[in-house]
Amino acid sequence: MRIVYSRLAINDIESTIRYIAEKLRNPTAADSFKRVVFENIERLKGSPHLGTRLPGFLCINDADFRKLVVGKHLIIYEVSDTEIRIKRVFSGRMDWIAILSDKQSDRNR
Repeated sequence: MRIVYSRLAINDIESTIRYIAEKLRNPTAADSFKRVVFENIERLKGSPHLGTRLPGFLCINDADFRKLVVGKHLIIYEVSDTEIRIKRVFSGRMDWIAILSDKQSDRNR
């Protein structure tokens, strides 16, 4: 299975790495975050349904949207027959349901 990253997911990962390295002044932890996130995303190739399915109100056209918990972060992704699309990578402290719900309502306008 092929893994495809959305621009938002790439931005999420890059900004988290930057925050940990620069604001928290911990480049070792930033490298660790990066390694763990990408290792877990690679695991999805062998087990794409590893994450928990998201509630229906967050999904479009019965798409198989899922979340994978990685430490204090959530990887939001969509599974199709041929691809795993990484949509977002959120801190578990964020109200990710509200963020995704807002994006869904924006799409319906």
